[in-house]
Amino acid sequence: MKRVVAAVLACLMASPAWAQDSGRQASSEFAGLRQKLRTGESLIVSIDSGTQIRGRLQDVNGAHIVVLADEVRRDIPAEQVTRVQRRRNGVALGAVIGAGVGVAFGLAARSYAYNEGGSEGAALLLPIGAGLGVGIAIDALLVVPRTVYQRIQNGHAAR
Repeated sequence: MKRVVAAVLACLMASPAWAQDSGRQASSEFAGLRQKLRTGESLIVSIDSGTQIRGRLQDVNGAHIVVLADEVRRDIPAEQVTRVQRRRNGVALGAVIGAGVGVAFGLAARSYAYNEGGSEGAALLLPIGAGLGVGIAIDALLVVPRTVYQRIQNGHAAR
């Protein structure tokens, strides 16, 4: 019985230390946003109340994040932030996929041009260029928010 009581007391005494450690970890992760984000970048910041603040990054450090939303400067304390998402358009993946699709059509067109006595080079490059352009255009139109910070609560990711 004494061993059980001693084990329970040991667990209870250690739990405040775990809570403090997770707070420091979250603070250091929040401070790491400075390396992940650039000033002027478009963000969505979610806070404890469930509100999402959309704006451009002005400043970030371990204590707060400053966002310019609708021409109003919002200074948000780190302990209120539950998630930070970056809104950025990437075109590299669209370019690769578009060019890959273009290669398949280009090889077929090249074979046709070879059999008909046409220009094989143009028949190969034209579909690749068209696929590349379409892939870049589609990827540029898609704006997908990417989560760069999410606060951990009680060992589970906040939702």
